Amino acid sequence: DEAKLNISLSKRGDNHPSSKLSKDDVIEIRRMYDNKIKVKEIAKTYNICNSSLEKIGRRIRWSHL
Repeated sequence: DEAKLNISLSKRGDNHPSSKLSKDDVIEIRRMYDNKIKVKEIAKTYNICNSSLEKIGRRIRWSHL
C-alpha cells in the first residue's frame, strides 16, 4: 500500500523522533569504522551502544544511506 510506504519512509533515519544520530553522524561513523577505529571509542563518542554501532558500520542499520 503506497500510503504505508510513504509513512515508513518519512520516519527513516534522522526523521524518526527517537533518532540519536543525524545523516552526517552516520556517514562519519562509517568512515571511522572503515578506518578501523575501535568500536568502543566510536560508540562512546556518539553515545550509542556497541551493537548499534556495529550494525551501522556493517550497513545493516541506516541502510538507506
